[in-house]
Amino acid sequence: TVIGEFYFNKNYFEEATDIYSLLLKEDPDNHVLYQKKGYCLQMLGQVKEALAVYLNAEVFDSNNSWIIKKIAHCYRLLKQPDEALLYYKKAERLNPDNLSVQLNIGHCYLELKNYDEALKSYFKVEYLDKNKPKAWRPIAWCSFLAGKHEQATEYFNRIMESNPNATDYLNAGHAQLALKNNKEAVRLYALSLKHPENSREKFVETFTNDIPDIVRAGVEMQNLPFILDQVMYDA
Repeated sequence: TVIGEFYFNKNYFEEATDIYSLLLKEDPDNHVLYQKKGYCLQMLGQVKEALAVYLNAEVFDSNNSWIIKKIAHCYRLLKQPDEALLYYKKAERLNPDNLSVQLNIGHCYLELKNYDEALKSYFKVEYLDKNKPKAWRPIAWCSFLAGKHEQATEYFNRIMESNPNATDYLNAGHAQLALKNNKEAVRLYALSLKHPENSREKFVETFTNDIPDIVRAGVEMQNLPFILDQVMYDA
């Protein structure tokens, strides 16, 4: 156990995993060993294996908030938002006002395209959290996806007054495009393109990836090349 703790505390996760595996053969009901082995596997990027170990830990300690959140997180990483949501809901019952849990519940609903439920979680975070921009970004984007473009713009405007990044300008541009404010959309897109963290290639790639969402928002596909040309000219 001492050697395992040494490796664990020094972030030698591969060696620690081997030690915990040996210890679990001697003590197969020890949920703490399962937790630590699961964490090591997760840190090594072996998410599927980590999840299996965390699920073993849950058998012995079913109301452990840490284990439940780790299981939920693994399911999200494995692109299984429905399973993740079940566990985040369980975590919520144990910690009703935990902002991280609420935010992740919102993200799961967003990934499941249940925008109304996602917004409920995000608004709860906004209400409870003093760091408002943490909630503003998902509220703005989710509102855009839900077709609530005025609401999206209201929140994007708040973000513009705090510390906007390249993605904020891009997404705010999408909302303006949906509202048929093409000139303002081009201005925001140009700000995104000129942002220090962005590049021409990165901007075009992100914009292209967002095209299905832009078209779903009611923007004519054939207009997008002209918009992009204008952005490149203005930037």
